[in-house]
Amino acid sequence: MSVLPLSLHESLSCAPSPWGEGLDASAITALEEELAALPDDVRLALLSALADPERALWARGVLDGLRLAARHRMSAACMIDEEVVELHTESGGRLGLSALAFPQPADAWGHRPTVEALMSRLDQTFDGRAYVLYLRRPLPQQVDVDGIVRAFRLWLAAVSRGERHERHAVYEDGDVAFEVTLADTEGPTARSRLLTVGPISTLERLAEVDMAVVETAVRIEESLGELPLVLVCASDQPWRLPRGYVEQLLYGTADATSTSAGDGRGSYEARFRPNGRSLFSDPVCRHLAGLWWAEPAPGEGRDAMAFEGRVTDNPWARERVDADLDVERFAPTAPAESGTGAVNMQWTGRSA
Repeated sequence: MSVLPLSLHESLSCAPSPWGEGLDASAITALEEELAALPDDVRLALLSALADPERALWARGVLDGLRLAARHRMSAACMIDEEVVELHTESGGRLGLSALAFPQPADAWGHRPTVEALMSRLDQTFDGRAYVLYLRRPLPQQVDVDGIVRAFRLWLAAVSRGERHERHAVYEDGDVAFEVTLADTEGPTARSRLLTVGPISTLERLAEVDMAVVETAVRIEESLGELPLVLVCASDQPWRLPRGYVEQLLYGTADATSTSAGDGRGSYEARFRPNGRSLFSDPVCRHLAGLWWAEPAPGEGRDAMAFEGRVTDNPWARERVDADLDVERFAPTAPAESGTGAVNMQWTGRSA
């Protein structure tokens, strides 16, 4: 008997789904088998979330976390909160698992036809005058391209007449935000737009992660006490977050770093001290054992539910996760030093 209601079966078969694309028959079967093996209350909580477009990505994050945990001999026991699954480790330890959903646009530049139309019209407007375009935000589908072009025609005319002397212009209107800079070139150019820079959203995305993690960690601790907790940061698109920015958010600025060629793959190690300004050294995160990052696996013809997992451990947590997670993992090489709390962290696993 199917554990998926017919309506949910149909919705997951169509895009968009929590996995981005619609699931084919084999993926639906695999999902049903996965859900059927879970405790009743966990399965019901996930089914309810999958049926809610606002919570479906949370459900996918929990499923990714459970798949990762199962690979390392941790099993789901029950729901101990409306958003937390209790896991049991092989050694008998208890761990809470929950997820945070971070939906992202499929195209970081926004609605691609609108982007192409805007760039084409701007190229015509600048007509041989070299410029650089920087899209500060993804462009929505509904954009008044004609109004934008008129504004830049007036600006360029004023610059040509000597009435305006700035070479940099910012356009902001609602969700539309971009900048244009006139390049210093002699005479007309064969190509007006010399460079186009897309939205750089790393800091905004990490700020979103920071706020969501703190709010969730505080809420769960108020409900469940000091149970060790792991949060899965689930994205429906690749995260594409530079390691340095992630380390800065979670651990602060490293006191020292070292790299070595090692066995040919290379290694990276960094030393951190808790300062209260980094996420993991914040006292409200002492019960947070780490963050597991989940995103769709790349590649054509892949399993629709395949995901890439990455782990960042909290070296200052009261309890560490008792599991040998064979994924890309930033983990302490030894317990934090007493007194200073200083700790050496190293990337290990498949992509170390």
